[in-house]
This record gives sequence, structure tokens and C-alpha cells, in this order.
Amino acid sequence: QEELFHTFNTLHLEGKQIILSGSLPPSELKFIEPRLVSRFEWGIVIPLQPPAKEQMREILLQKAQKVRFSLDEQMTGFLLDTFGASTKTLIRALDALVLRTHLNQGLGPSATQPFTIKSMQHILKDLIQDEEKALLTPGKIIRTVSEYYGIRIDDILSKSQARECVLPRQIAMHLCRHQLNLPYMKIGDLFSRDHSTVMASIKQIQKALDAKNQEILGPFCGITKLLER
Repeated sequence: QEELFHTFNTLHLEGKQIILSGSLPPSELKFIEPRLVSRFEWGIVIPLQPPAKEQMREILLQKAQKVRFSLDEQMTGFLLDTFGASTKTLIRALDALVLRTHLNQGLGPSATQPFTIKSMQHILKDLIQDEEKALLTPGKIIRTVSEYYGIRIDDILSKSQARECVLPRQIAMHLCRHQLNLPYMKIGDLFSRDHSTVMASIKQIQKALDAKNQEILGPFCGITKLLER
């Protein structure tokens, strides 16, 4: 962060244009020095939405055309449905399909035996498994929190006010809000809590994180790393 701070200042003083991208706006960045956050907010902050499905289709077909690889409607639909979460995963899947087909012609289509969904699932089996593992859901968050603390999922979702249940529950709520961007009402439904209770719980965890409370920060970082595996 020290190096980035000085690099930013040098470029700014030289009148250079600086473009930064991230998954969160500057005001929501955690564990970043305030002096850096304030500099990130000097310019214009513009939210970028992921491409729509039709745009993803165009990107995929253009890439396939560029590498001279033919994609029919069935193949295109399969790739979009399976790897359409981001352009990065989509292009990665196409690159793997092209390379593996060329390395082993027996896997690819022929005049009498075109690609099928089954054959594509076989060729891209490992990437499909990666996508399934990477899919973050409320259930995965709650399960990971329960495993980290060594308590039952039922305890997290219960009405118990015992500290060994309350803290994991609040961390799970915070992760559902900030990792999945779930509305407070939806989180309330998941944990059988009202809107105000959910907001207060999330605010309490965020306050502890901002204060670098190790009782909260340590487990929070540990759980986050488990979710990234």
C-alpha cells in the first residue's frame, strides 16, 4: 500500500490519467489505508455492470471466429449457460475447448459425429467442476461458518442468544450481505430475523472489522479464505 500511495502521487503530479477497477466502490474497501481510499475517490466513480447475455454471446462468437473455431447454437448455448458468469471464465472455457480439441482430434466433432452436450461436458469436466466449486451461495456461507466454529447449522439458524451462536450468525449475515449483495429482507428470511435485527447485526460486525477487533477479524478472514477455495 505504501508503494501504491507513492506511485499514485507521482502519476497524479505528472498529470497522468489513472484508471482503477475493482469489485467494490472505494468507500466500501476494507483493510485499505484511508489516505489511499481518499485518493481513489478524487475521480469519478462509475459502476460497471456485467455484459448482458446477448453481449456475452457476441464476445464468445467473435473470439471463436478469431481463432477459426466453429460454434453452433447448441455449443454456444452450453458455454453461455455453464460459464457465462463472467467473460473471463467464458473465454477460458472456449480456449480450453479449442486447445484440447486440436491436441486430441478424437475428442472433437467430425462430419458424422458433431459435438454434443455430453462430449463437451467430458472435454471441459475440470472447468465445470471449478465453476461449481466457485459458486457462492447463502447455504455455502452458512455451512462454512458452522464448520469453522464447530457448531451445527441449526444452531446458527436458531433463536438461541448464546454467544457461541450469535457471533457466527452475525458473521454469516455480514457475508451474505457483502459477498452476495443480498437484500436485508432476504437475509432476514434466511435467518428468521426481522429487517432491523439483520441491519444491526451486520453493522455490529462491520464496526468490529473497522476497529480491527481480532476476536472478529481473525475468524472473519479465516472464513473468507475458506470460501475462496
